[in-house]
Amino acid sequence: RLIDDLLELSRLQSGAVALTKQRMEADELLRDVVGRYGKIASEQGFGLSLEVPEGCPDAYGNPDRTEQVLIALLDNAIKHNEGGGDVIVRAEAAGERTVVSVVNRGAIADEDIEHIFERFYKADRARTGGGTGLGLSIARHLIESHGGKIWAESQPGKGSVFFFSLPILK
Repeated sequence: RLIDDLLELSRLQSGAVALTKQRMEADELLRDVVGRYGKIASEQGFGLSLEVPEGCPDAYGNPDRTEQVLIALLDNAIKHNEGGGDVIVRAEAAGERTVVSVVNRGAIADEDIEHIFERFYKADRARTGGGTGLGLSIARHLIESHGGKIWAESQPGKGSVFFFSLPILK
């Protein structure tokens, strides 16, 4: 897995990955992925919910790569969720963008938040297993190749929110 992730990241960084962008029904893509991950969250002892407003705008991007980003964020949220709260996936229109957020109860320290999208960075240095440390870096490169933005916010005791934005189809 590490080799596959390194090769993927290398291709993304070099610009060797051509993304075929198209109209995406953001609400359908989110429903599909959240539906598949509901059982995984349940097995971990919490719920996974989706909050999408009526009339959520279609986004413009590559559906497979957008799904890959959402899966990376959900894997991360499920792995680091604390305190028994549910993981929540939300989507909303924000100007010329569709913004997707993944909310969990796990907090990220202030000194770590600016580094979490770097390759091999793990906020919990005691964790040696459970991933390659490349998922969030790959997600960042994928979203940026869509002309979007990805970021995270965290508050101790309240949890973390990972966001990504994609252009709205005009």
